[in-house]
Amino acid sequence: VHLARATTAMDDTFGDDGSGSEDDEKESEAPSFYEKDCILFVIDARQAMLAEPAPGEPPPLTQALRAVAATMRKRVLAGDGDQVGVMLFGTREKSAPEGLQSFDHTFVLLPMAEPHAAVIEKMQNVAAGDLSEFGHMEEGGEPLVIESVLWQISMLFAHAKPKPGARKRVFFLTNDDAPCEGGDAQKRAAQRAADLGDARIWLEPLFFAPPGRAFNLGEGSFWREALARSREKASQHKDSAGAAPVDGDSVAEAAGALFIPIDEATCVCADASKLEARLERAQHRRRSYATLAFRLGDVSAQTLSLKMVTVLKPFRPPTKQKLTAESNEEVRRISCTYDADYGTSVGRDE
Repeated sequence: VHLARATTAMDDTFGDDGSGSEDDEKESEAPSFYEKDCILFVIDARQAMLAEPAPGEPPPLTQALRAVAATMRKRVLAGDGDQVGVMLFGTREKSAPEGLQSFDHTFVLLPMAEPHAAVIEKMQNVAAGDLSEFGHMEEGGEPLVIESVLWQISMLFAHAKPKPGARKRVFFLTNDDAPCEGGDAQKRAAQRAADLGDARIWLEPLFFAPPGRAFNLGEGSFWREALARSREKASQHKDSAGAAPVDGDSVAEAAGALFIPIDEATCVCADASKLEARLERAQHRRRSYATLAFRLGDVSAQTLSLKMVTVLKPFRPPTKQKLTAESNEEVRRISCTYDADYGTSVGRDE
């Protein structure tokens, strides 16, 4: 049980004599539940992501694609039924799901849906180096508009229509600590990040250090401002302690988004192993079972919010399906009934 920030009082009191009025019962709120995840991986696909961080180490883009492919595979094996998507930015081509506006240098590789075998195979092929479908934007050409990238993220979540109570999360993977030149462009992009927080979309940074220097998260930097504004908006929701995902075991992180520091330790992945560990912790999430009010005394006493979580969950094996060996497609059985005298087919209603 985690102690979270104080919330509106409920009728699930402890130590009360049960003599609350009907008006109190009408004002009480039901526990909030967060069962499913709706996750979007946003990966920088520009040329800078192809530079090797050290001799013999795969470039950040390869690390990101491999980690995402492994994550999606584990999601399939776990059978959680979560929605997962992948969007690239800094690409030569542009693409968006049917019915959505597409922006220059943004490519929706996989729309948000439950991952399956064909999706994992596609991600593995891309991670192996098959980048011909989207390519890289030309260096020295028109600049990347990070505001459009954040706007595309918002549109994708609206298009996916997550289930009520689902946790909406964006894993942002890049080694660019200054995607904006500053000024009005940075203000507009930071506002887009704040809009994501207002829509309860949690920005999870998975940054790579640029070649030869540290990732800049100092005062006045773009990502510090964008993450701070997004988390500030997310924390304003009265149930944000349940909506904001918890990565780690500290009570401070469970208490609210504003307690999570924005620094190198929490935002930058030094190598592939740290990236995989961060994603692994995110996968092994503790499901929020309910949020209840805990009163220290009578109705007028201080009210705390108790967040009940389940550390373990029962394993449900997937349903068995017969597949053809040649195409890996599902085998469907079709039964027909024929008249013995005339050889004509007989319908079920006959």
